[in-house]
Amino acid sequence: MDTDTSRGLDLPKAAPSAVADAILDGVAAGDDEIFPDPLSATLSKSRPTSPVKLLERSNAALAADPQ
Repeated sequence: MDTDTSRGLDLPKAAPSAVADAILDGVAAGDDEIFPDPLSATLSKSRPTSPVKLLERSNAALAADPQ
């Protein structure tokens, strides 16, 4: 999608309506992470086992534990 950050880059950009539709579909599906365009979708494949996601899950478990 064309943003201030990407405006000058000659890259394929998703249409705003396609991004909005993907976000709404992800929310409706209960996804905790949404990758709404083809470029970000490539990141989604490695995300579930990435160190950042594993740390996020670990911290969520700690926050849920009342001890």
